Amino acid sequence: MEESNNSLGEQFKRSRENMDLSLDVISKTLKIPTKSLKAIEEEDYNSLPPVVYARGFVKLYAEYLGFDPIGSVELFTQKYSGKNSASPPKLTPKTLRPLNRSHISFDSRFLAIAGGIFFLLLAAVYLFVEIRGFTKPPALEVTAPAKNLEILGNSLKVTGKTDPTAEVRINGEKTFVKSDGTFEEVLGVGMGINKISVVAISVGGRESNVIREVLVKNSVAVIPSAMPSTSPTAVSPDAPIMFKVKAQSESVWISVSVDGKNKFSGILLPDGEQTAEGKEIKISSGKGDKTLITIDGNEEILANTPGAVRNIVFTRESQSGTVKRQEIKL
Repeated sequence: MEESNNSLGEQFKRSRENMDLSLDVISKTLKIPTKSLKAIEEEDYNSLPPVVYARGFVKLYAEYLGFDPIGSVELFTQKYSGKNSASPPKLTPKTLRPLNRSHISFDSRFLAIAGGIFFLLLAAVYLFVEIRGFTKPPALEVTAPAKNLEILGNSLKVTGKTDPTAEVRINGEKTFVKSDGTFEEVLGVGMGINKISVVAISVGGRESNVIREVLVKNSVAVIPSAMPSTSPTAVSPDAPIMFKVKAQSESVWISVSVDGKNKFSGILLPDGEQTAEGKEIKISSGKGDKTLITIDGNEEILANTPGAVRNIVFTRESQSGTVKRQEIKL
């Protein structure tokens, strides 16, 4: 920077005026307060902010006016030091940031700590809920059937609600639980008292159990005595198949359709039964060896081996009138 008899502030002011620029215009451009620009020009150091910021203002102002920024800052620092009895403030971390940054830093640390505590609390609540799922029996409400219910018929619906993650078994047979925890299942029942056990099992293996007893006074459908199978010609080829299915000794899930339409799909309780008649009977069972069927009065086990059997179809021969059995592969 060239030597001049004029002070730095006077040179800045003269250059600005020659460029026909106001302090307000430069203030908006450089984002420097107008009063600070004026203080630089008038070398009113008492009106300037701390030296570290004032030096930054001088550097920006010098560059804008076309002066050597480094030389301008050095000259300003010398004059600033000479005008103040105290030495120029040392450049410490504290002076390198605005005064309110300490508050911002404190707030940031506080928020970080608070966020960490909140996260830990959430994790603790989650763990508590998960542990309860293993150690506490699930909630279980059976809304139907009601206690000491008496019905006429051979089927009823069981409905209720439990924890969405629980497994529900009705008389030992697993039942589908919806995402909201509700469940429903149709049961086939037999004459007399039918005991219904609903068990909800948590992910930790804890159980809740509700028992209902339903009295069935009469079955609405009874298959009449059928003709002996030894007389095939006695049954007309056009006669419907008289069909009955019964759970033998334990609960069995079955599905029965008649002429392509669903007749029953659900759990047969021990000694519970369902009847049907039609030209085509299709049955599936979760336990073929525990499923007893009666066709035109002839009783037999659905399957001789344990396990599920699917889509067993019974139709009547068009010539002889006898009933034939076949398994449909899907």
